[in-house]
Amino acid sequence: MVQFRKICVFATVLLSSMAGASVGDISLTKIAFIPLILALLTELKTKFSLGRMERKLLLIYFLIIASSFYGLLNTGLFKYDTYEYKLITNIIQYLIIYIPVLLLLSNSKHYFEFKEDFTKAIIFLAKLNCIWAIIQFVVWVDLRIDFNDLVFNTYLHGLLGSNWSVYDQAISGDALIRNLRVAGLNYESACFSFIMLLGYALDDKTWHKFVYLAVILLSLSRAGIVVSILLLAIEAFKFCRKMNKRKLQYFLVGLFILVIGCYVILKSPIGTGINNQIQVLLTRFMLVNKASYGSGTYRHIMYPVWAVQCWLFNLDPLQKLFGVGYRVSGVAFSESTSIQGYLQNIMSTQAWAIENDFADTLLGIGVVGIALLYSFLWQINKTGDIYSKKIVFIIFFFGLLYNVSIWSFSTIIYIYLMLCCDNSHRKSCMAV
Repeated sequence: MVQFRKICVFATVLLSSMAGASVGDISLTKIAFIPLILALLTELKTKFSLGRMERKLLLIYFLIIASSFYGLLNTGLFKYDTYEYKLITNIIQYLIIYIPVLLLLSNSKHYFEFKEDFTKAIIFLAKLNCIWAIIQFVVWVDLRIDFNDLVFNTYLHGLLGSNWSVYDQAISGDALIRNLRVAGLNYESACFSFIMLLGYALDDKTWHKFVYLAVILLSLSRAGIVVSILLLAIEAFKFCRKMNKRKLQYFLVGLFILVIGCYVILKSPIGTGINNQIQVLLTRFMLVNKASYGSGTYRHIMYPVWAVQCWLFNLDPLQKLFGVGYRVSGVAFSESTSIQGYLQNIMSTQAWAIENDFADTLLGIGVVGIALLYSFLWQINKTGDIYSKKIVFIIFFFGLLYNVSIWSFSTIIYIYLMLCCDNSHRKSCMAV
């Protein structure tokens, strides 16, 4: 049964991370929880218990359900496409998937073993995505073939969906550079970079960490790169504080090897491809400084500001407390006359989630929701181990630049963080 549990945990971690994948009309990230549920059903203990962190997560889940029900009462917003569908989907998936998983895990006879199972599964997922992304990049540079399109569309005939590639471009001199943004085993480059950052946080091998950060550069994810720089700055600060002669020697040798390695790679056949990727990357960051009104970059910069503005002046008292509904937070912007002009046409007709964790949480599940979520992360940061503290850091800063919490994969990560918390008080409740 131990091996069965490990396989089920990895299957859930892998499938939940494949953003954009689907079987027919059913998202693969939802099917992902079936293996975990099957494993949990085989090992329930007879004495029911619910820990402090489980209760916090459960409150967040119930709040999402409550805000979705309240959103359905607001019939004036039914004019937005998928508004009702997304809110009803919230209610269903939290009632029949996420809440049962949390309750089953909380009452598993092997509660404390799941932390190690999830740790190994997440590290393996990071390695798998990293290798896949490198193959994706090399095949694109050498053969100009989109590896994901070849595998998922040509060979699998769109069995897991047809959206597997993202491109970006820049102008270098008079030439237009069009490069593939590597995304590993999913469509979303930001989600891929988030997985790489988790690998960086949990994997103890130093050279693995450098590879994870290197492929984040190839993904061209600005959020991933900014968080990588912050993590490296903290690591460098800690290293300098504990610097001694021996560590300095190791550092200089490592730096020399890294420089030589980079030189060899840049002079290799894929060096041109890496240079092109750097050109596109610089262009993406230059867009931040040159962001024009109405551009996607400008919207991302303004999301937190607009969220506070909408919360203060556009929401009714209940919406201020519990939000307009999870996964449809963007309708608050669509309803604001002062913000409408900056949105794309599709944003004015469809229900959408704001691509910023703070803004999406504040408007989606209100001030109560944002207080619960950040208090949960703060508690993990206080009582968790060094690995979970790094993950909290990643979630917080990544979330300031993008929307982390909306991914099904993030639900798994929050559950994992719950397992990383100091749960010594639960040991007395683990009687079978």
